[in-house]
Order: sequence, then C-alpha cells, then structure tokens
Amino acid sequence: MSDRSFAKQPAIARMWRGRTRRERADEYEAYNYEVGIKPLIEKAAGVQTFREDRADESEFVTISYWASREA
Repeated sequence: MSDRSFAKQPAIARMWRGRTRRERADEYEAYNYEVGIKPLIEKAAGVQTFREDRADESEFVTISYWASREA
C-alpha cells in the first residue's frame, strides 16, 4: 500500500458498547439505530454495528471510523 492510498483511510476508530435485557433487545436496537447510528452514518467515514444475543441479555457494539480526532 502506498503512502498516498493510506492517507485516504480513516485514522480513528471509536467503539461504543451497550447491553439490555434480551426481551427488550429488538426495541433497543430500533432506538439505537434512530438515535445513535443514523447520525453517525451522516458524519463518520464508516459505521459498523454488531448484536450478540445471549440467554438473558443482548450486547450491542458500534464502531465508527473518522479521519481524525477532531472529526
């Protein structure tokens, strides 16, 4: 990879985690998308979101990618 192509890649990754009771996970996922993910999609260089359902709880992880700390 050349230095020039690397400069176009995001330099910062921010991670956020949240958990909720399993029976409320679908409701929380919809809320999280509207309030948390949508604004990130409009501003960040990229966004990934993950959900892991366990017996009693669900965990959500969101990673957003940014060009710089200031972004």
